[in-house]
Amino acid sequence: MKPCHFDKHGRLRILAIDDDSVNLMVIESVLKPTGWSVVPAIDGSEAYAVCDDEDTWPDLVLLDYNLEVGDSGEVVLAKLRSRFGSANVPIIMCTAMSANSVELERCLSSGAVDILFKPYERDRVVDMVQKHCPGKLASPAPRQPALAPVPAPAAALAPAPVPTPATATVRAPAPVAIQPPPPPSAIEPDVESFCTGLGLEYVGKKLKEQGVTLKDMKALDDPGLRKLGVVVKSQRDKILEAAKSL
Repeated sequence: MKPCHFDKHGRLRILAIDDDSVNLMVIESVLKPTGWSVVPAIDGSEAYAVCDDEDTWPDLVLLDYNLEVGDSGEVVLAKLRSRFGSANVPIIMCTAMSANSVELERCLSSGAVDILFKPYERDRVVDMVQKHCPGKLASPAPRQPALAPVPAPAAALAPAPVPTPATATVRAPAPVAIQPPPPPSAIEPDVESFCTGLGLEYVGKKLKEQGVTLKDMKALDDPGLRKLGVVVKSQRDKILEAAKSL
């Protein structure tokens, strides 16, 4: 039986499944500073690929109930529970529905351990992870003490005025020509726009943050993309196929 990611690698890994890239970015912006790893999946097929391709299970799953692509949230819940078997992998349903809805009650009776309501708030997301992953929490980086301001020398507080000769002539500055912005066709595409065109906006933002360029994409292979954090194989395959035309 596969272990959970923390048990093998000592770092908490969270599988976030949502067909809205904005929600995935919010989850990562909240959890990444804690030292936890977040693996995004936009639908059930990508989530299944993560679980099947990795040598460990995720430590926790955040699953959007209202998936509009592929399997519904309830179906993904059932398939993941079947994959995990007896492994202790909490699955939390994420939704904007009311707390007393029949659908959520059905999810809780089918293997979900909790409900996380949208819109996401930082404290509620972190508290939910801490609640269901006790003993797997990474300590956030210590804050650096604020430096006391250095007082300026007395002489620098009130600089003496510079006398201007009576005969001096003040010339008006020469006008500066303002260059118009380049037309849209002349703007160099970047890795973010390249990935967005593939429906991988979230991945494109992550690669751009790491300084990856389109030139780099031409030389990258599957292991290289994986090292850059593109864990989902179907995402890597899509990027590598499209990169052939660069």
